[in-house]
Amino acid sequence: MAAANNETDKVMRLHKATAYNWEAERNKYKDIQDDGTMSFFWQAHTILVLVLSSIALIYVTIFEETVDDSDYNMKRGIIAMLVTFLAVGVTQTPDGPLKRPHPAFWRLILCLSIAYELALVWLLFQSHNPKHGHMYFLPKIHKINPEVDKNIFKQGFNHSDIEVAYRPIVNKSNSPTCRIEKFLDLIFKPLLRKDPFFIQDSKDFIVKLEKEKIENKCFLIAYDVTSMYTNMQIKDLQETLVNNLEKIDKLSYNFQIPNLADLAELIKIVIENNEFEFNGHIYKQIIGAPMGGILSPTCTDLHLASILKMILDKFQYRTHIKLHCQYRDDGFMVFTGNMLQIEDF
Repeated sequence: MAAANNETDKVMRLHKATAYNWEAERNKYKDIQDDGTMSFFWQAHTILVLVLSSIALIYVTIFEETVDDSDYNMKRGIIAMLVTFLAVGVTQTPDGPLKRPHPAFWRLILCLSIAYELALVWLLFQSHNPKHGHMYFLPKIHKINPEVDKNIFKQGFNHSDIEVAYRPIVNKSNSPTCRIEKFLDLIFKPLLRKDPFFIQDSKDFIVKLEKEKIENKCFLIAYDVTSMYTNMQIKDLQETLVNNLEKIDKLSYNFQIPNLADLAELIKIVIENNEFEFNGHIYKQIIGAPMGGILSPTCTDLHLASILKMILDKFQYRTHIKLHCQYRDDGFMVFTGNMLQIEDF
C-alpha cells in the first residue's frame, strides 16, 4: 500500500513539473488593472468625437434636404458608414464598467450591433421614397432663327418674341424602374456595340472613315430620323428587345444573367411603365420611349438597327454602300452609285 502511494505522489509531482500551471496564470491577472484604455475612453476628446458624430447624423436626418439622385446618395451613405466605423472603432474599449458575458458571445453581439448601426447610417443618406419620373423641357437654342439671334444683341428682346423648340426630357432618377433599367442597359449595350452600323462617338466615326478608301466619284449622304424617340411604338421596342435575348447567350458578362423568361418580364415592366410627373399631374407615355430614360437610348438604337437591316436587305444596290454609320437618329453613308439609285433607297 505504501509503495502504491509513493508511485501516486511521483506521478502527481511529475505532472506538476511538466504541465503548465494555468491556475496560477489566471490568479496572476485576477485583479483588474487600468492599462490606459478606460481612462482614454473618458477623456474629453473622445467624448467630443461621439458628440460631433451624433450631431452630424442628426443634422442629415432632420435638416438636410432630400436629394433624389440615388447614386449620389449611395456614395454619401458609404462614406458616412466608413466615418462612423472609424469613430466607433477609436472609442470602443475592450473592457467597460459593466461585467461582460463570455468573450466569444460578446464579440458576436458586438459585430452584429456594429453591422446594424452601419446599415442604419447608410439608410440615412438614401432616397426614402421612389417616385415617378419628372418631365422638364430643354430648349433647342441651336435652332433659333439667326436673324433673331442678331437682333438680341442689338436691340434686346422679349421672351415672347423668340420662338424656341423644346425637347421634352423625363428624368427617371429614383423612379421605381430606375435600377431595373440600369441592369437591362448593362445587358443590351454590348449587343449594340456589335452592330456594324453603330458608332460610339465622333472619334469612332473618324477612325472608321480613315480605314475606308473613299473614291472621288461618290456620294456622301447624311440623314436624320425625325423624332426617333417619340415615333417608335412601345410594342415594337419591347419586341425588339425580346428578339435580341437569344444573342445574350453568345456574350460573356462579369455578372450573373437571369434566365430569358425573367428578362422578358423585366423588359415588359420597364417598357410599359413610363409614368412621369409634370406640373403637379401624373401622365403616362403610351407612344415612344421617354427621352431621358436610362434604357431608352439602347432600346431605340437596337430597334432602329433592326429597321435599317430590314431596309438594306430589300435595297438592290446595297453593294454600292461602302460605309454606313449610325449614331442615335443621325446617319452617314458613303455611296458609289448614282442619284437614281440613291432615290430608290
